Amino acid sequence: MKKIMIIVSILVLSTVGIVIFTSNESGITKIDVETLQNRLENEKITLLDVREVVEYEGGHIEGAVNAPLSSLNATELPYPKDEPIYVICRSGNRSA
Repeated sequence: MKKIMIIVSILVLSTVGIVIFTSNESGITKIDVETLQNRLENEKITLLDVREVVEYEGGHIEGAVNAPLSSLNATELPYPKDEPIYVICRSGNRSA
């Protein structure tokens, strides 16, 4: 059931224009939904959902951490700086 919810969440978010980014040495790289799903299933990744709390509570990808962009301080993120951070939102504007 959890796997189905992950897949459904990913598909729903992708249909409303999800844009997924990961940080790396050269800047920001866009990845597709299938790549994210594969990484969620096979790797331990940091996935930030930058939507507001109400949006996040309405449905989110299992394992995503809610970090609303309106209150996010990217310089103080408690994650390793040398590992990718995957950032998602509803349309891709906030995650960019």
